Amino acid sequence: MFRVFRSEHYDKKLDKLDKKEKIIISRFEQKLKKEPFSGKPLGYRFF
Repeated sequence: MFRVFRSEHYDKKLDKLDKKEKIIISRFEQKLKKEPFSGKPLGYRFF
């Protein structure tokens, strides 16, 4: 399993969201930990 890190800037933006949106983001982060290569690539090699 992979790890997901949050930056200070990300945490500040996350705090401004309501509870429902925080739950959605938390689920997304958990899914990302289990399946890090799912979804559409960003398109840049250095990412």
